[in-house]
Amino acid sequence: MRTLIGRPAMMASGLLHLWRSRSDTARALISGSTSGLILSAANRVIALIATALLARSLGMDQFGIYSLVIASALAIRTFVELGLPTLLVREVARADPGTASTDQSPVIRDAVLLAMTSSLSVAALIGLVLNVPLFFDRGSERVALLTITILLPLGTLSRILAAALIGKRELVRAQVVEFVIAPVVMLGGATILSLQFAQPTAENALAFQIAANASAALCAAVWLKRGSPARARSERRSRSSMLALGRAGLPFLIANIALLLNAQIDTVVVGIIGSSTDVALYRIGTQSAIVSTFALQVIQNVASPYIAKFHLDGDSARVRQIFRAIQAITFVFNLLIVILFALVGDEILALLFGRAYAVAQPVLVIISVGYLVNAACGPIGMLLSMTGHEKALSQITWLTAILNIGTAMLLGLNFGVIGVSVATALSVAAYHLLMRLYARRFFEL
Repeated sequence: MRTLIGRPAMMASGLLHLWRSRSDTARALISGSTSGLILSAANRVIALIATALLARSLGMDQFGIYSLVIASALAIRTFVELGLPTLLVREVARADPGTASTDQSPVIRDAVLLAMTSSLSVAALIGLVLNVPLFFDRGSERVALLTITILLPLGTLSRILAAALIGKRELVRAQVVEFVIAPVVMLGGATILSLQFAQPTAENALAFQIAANASAALCAAVWLKRGSPARARSERRSRSSMLALGRAGLPFLIANIALLLNAQIDTVVVGIIGSSTDVALYRIGTQSAIVSTFALQVIQNVASPYIAKFHLDGDSARVRQIFRAIQAITFVFNLLIVILFALVGDEILALLFGRAYAVAQPVLVIISVGYLVNAACGPIGMLLSMTGHEKALSQITWLTAILNIGTAMLLGLNFGVIGVSVATALSVAAYHLLMRLYARRFFEL
């Protein structure tokens, strides 16, 4: 355990040194992490309220259609993004904005053009399939599903622009785009539907989701434009540069596909072996457990451009210092969350979702333990992504995805929902432990 958590005393020492140093990096990390935690917490609350309002106002059938479209759009977006958001953070962070030779604007434009070409092409194909009765004959859902053709490019654009803001170290603005703008617009839409100012249908809810995505993309674009140097209109980027960017993003895309499998296969297995009630309980348990990961996600967003820059400069001491500080913070946070869920998790679930969902506490605790191992390993996935090890990262991701499928089926058939929960927790733990073992060959952690 001493090796797993990376020498707690050293982590605490690194954190204290980071705080006392008062360097620009320390101030940025502390400020960005604090604002990110606040905005992320606000995001969770806003999303929870909006979901509750939509579920009550739309009714089960319409809310189910809405959820299907949103889930489908998110899944497809993983493919059309081509792994560019993570790559863009790294490449923009590596560019020195103070010199013309490493201007950040061209790589951002290439990423936007490539991602939009991909998303619009797939959106057009989806629209074609949905309008051919031979391929799709569920007319009652066609209009709602057609909104994917708008949600897909808008969501992709928003993600790309937010990643560019992170790479440019515009951390608070990126967090506002991701955590505030779209959720607040969607909350407004959910409120309008719940007050019957508009007909509560899946189509209207999706229209508000389109408005939310468009608002986030517009704000991100305006902020990027203000922070970019003026360039001649005649400058053009070659097609080869965009293709090179696409090839560089391929390992991230492969890893993201495997992550998508890891995120969805457990719910599918529960649906195969159990009832709709089992699926609902499992979904509530797993989604509630995700709260334990938000500290790591926020701080990773803040730290990732600094990791990329310090690694490029050969400053391994600063990379190690940031890594250990993040590891210490997130491990303590996750440990407290696991203890809280183990003691009063059933009461929390009953308070948030109703007494019937209190029985999902075992799922909540099991999945949270998996995330605790994740935190103990530190932000290892971010470290590998930002330092050029994305190919190994994608291989590890695919390995654990395949293991997760087999383990979930085996344990699920024998132990039901609890078995699938254990398989998911083991998959999360194995994923981060394997990355940690790989990283030890290149970094002193």
